[in-house]
Amino acid sequence: MGISVVSPAEGSVIGRTVPLIIDVTSSPALRRVVISAVLGDNIIEEMVHNGIEFAGPYSTNSRAAITDGYRYTLLRVGGWRASSVTLRILAIDTAGTVTQKTLALPQSLYSWTVAV
Repeated sequence: MGISVVSPAEGSVIGRTVPLIIDVTSSPALRRVVISAVLGDNIIEEMVHNGIEFAGPYSTNSRAAITDGYRYTLLRVGGWRASSVTLRILAIDTAGTVTQKTLALPQSLYSWTVAV
């Protein structure tokens, strides 16, 4: 199972309206992918995708089928409102294998600084 950042480069400074694009792949096939966004210094965590659909301020986002998985294009409605964005991703395949990218410090795997 793989979780990879397509763009922008992880750790880079992004504008408030720059979408985050990630690929989640697996063989065997994915059963569910749950994504949340931590805004600021772990103060606010919002559900982005609950494994079935996009939630609230992420309702206009997209998930496209790619070979062995999905490409997610993520941007909060109205833009990123915090000084930083960190994604938490949980992926489960049809064999029951779980891959979790937890982003709590010091293991900040997928985070970006938002330019004011």
